[in-house]
Amino acid sequence: MKEAKRAVSSCDGSFSRRSKPLREGTAPLPPVLRKPWCAAVLVLVCAAVVPAADWVQFQNSKERLGRTTDQVLPDYRGRWFWLKTRLWRNTLSVSTWTGPGCYSIPPRTPLSDIVGSLGFSVPFTFMEGVQPAVADGRVYIGDMDGFAYCIKSDDGTTLWSSPNPGGTLCSAAYVGGVAVFVSGTGFIRGYDGLTGAQLWEIETGGAITSDPLTDGARVYVGSQDGRVYCINPAPGGNPRVVWVSPFLGAQVSGGIAMDDTHLYVGAENMMFYKLSAADGGVVLSTRVAGQSFHTQWPVVFSSFVFVEASPIPAIGSEWAMEEVMDEPGNTSIAVERSLILRWLSGDTNGGRWPDASPDWKHFTVLRKADFTEPYVVADGPFDGCGSPPPPPVVDNKNRLIKYWKSKFRHFARENGFGSYHEIDISSMNLTNGYREILGDGTPSDEWYTWESDNLYGMTVGGDWLYLRQNFRGTIALNLTRPSQNDARLECRYQDPGWYNGHILYTTGGDGTAVLPQATMRAPGRRAGPTISGSRVYFTQPWCLVAVEHHQ
Repeated sequence: MKEAKRAVSSCDGSFSRRSKPLREGTAPLPPVLRKPWCAAVLVLVCAAVVPAADWVQFQNSKERLGRTTDQVLPDYRGRWFWLKTRLWRNTLSVSTWTGPGCYSIPPRTPLSDIVGSLGFSVPFTFMEGVQPAVADGRVYIGDMDGFAYCIKSDDGTTLWSSPNPGGTLCSAAYVGGVAVFVSGTGFIRGYDGLTGAQLWEIETGGAITSDPLTDGARVYVGSQDGRVYCINPAPGGNPRVVWVSPFLGAQVSGGIAMDDTHLYVGAENMMFYKLSAADGGVVLSTRVAGQSFHTQWPVVFSSFVFVEASPIPAIGSEWAMEEVMDEPGNTSIAVERSLILRWLSGDTNGGRWPDASPDWKHFTVLRKADFTEPYVVADGPFDGCGSPPPPPVVDNKNRLIKYWKSKFRHFARENGFGSYHEIDISSMNLTNGYREILGDGTPSDEWYTWESDNLYGMTVGGDWLYLRQNFRGTIALNLTRPSQNDARLECRYQDPGWYNGHILYTTGGDGTAVLPQATMRAPGRRAGPTISGSRVYFTQPWCLVAVEHHQ
């Protein structure tokens, strides 16, 4: 087994590229099926308790629960902003730092008023929806341009930068002192978490665009070659490739989740699989509704696996099911549930619901034990703009929290744009799939952009639900008292009515705001922010941001 050359670059991005890729493994890899770099690989790992202050992978757990007990309370301020060749640090956070202080509310000061025009270019692009991984006081993040970074979580200092040829659309995973990154050209790479030295490299047979997941022992990677790879990430680990699964019939374009003994993964033929974590063998499989798992991920919780997919016949639809909501007899959540289930079964109600079809189903609940479906969830299509509905999260009271389209709103604020009916956030009863109201039944009174066609990815920190998308920004909602103390952490620009963002990057509105220019257009995905210790972390395509409580 050959060891990789040390390949650590300075922050200016200079490095020496090897003429041939380094490969490791004790058995030959299966034949490659090269695909475009638009769908998926994923790294997963298996078996250790994650410290509360660390967020070591996408959605923070091998089950993809998206939660931590840490919480960061309003009000908020930016602590530091990392732009690779520029670093802005808030003197209100540490008085000895050089540079200006900034707290946007009050006096609602855009960052551009402090550091000058933000209309410059940065030498990188972050994928929209990538979550920073945080471990041992360090932040790990990769760009689309071919670099992996380690940044000091306290002050934003770049600790190392190493080449990751092919770039990544994925979050990193941190396991046993190794930072694992994947690339769009089909490689999985392990780096020394302290030095950035590349320790090993594995080439798969397809593009990799999903997120590494770790539980502290092994790494499991789904590839567009239609297989899952089990990797030993330890420095000097032998064997490096532990097993490779059978071909699953199509590309693996979405995420993988796991429990202690099995992996759960979908392929683009819409078959969903349960694989043995011991040897990669197929234990169970079933076909689920939808047209793609791309940008989606399953969630494993209790005795179930929750599978979100892009619905047929369109990826998202804010207008579907309006006629069901408008039924004169729709007078309660219980009645509405029965109407939606009829619509999803294909009942056209005598022609009054012409679009009724099982093809609109996008959310499936499976029993882990046998892949039977205990119930159909009355969850019609929602969202739009070419994006599928974001998957659910699990909060610290063990409630599955998800979006619901409904005539009856009890948690989220009123729609400001989109369909005639509301998109609410509620929990789901695991015994019957029924919607259950969160909080005290009083919707949030904080103003934030709420549109039926443009929703947010979700994560949970303590008693707070954090919502995020790169365009509309980041929101914190109190899960116990949604009408009180909610806050908008940040938004892109100072559009009319957007002045309540604690962080504003620039003045002006859509079409007039001047933001930094990244190297390329970032593909879109909606994912909540990272919460770790006393800070919230997230990216714009041109920036990595650390946010803290403003005292």
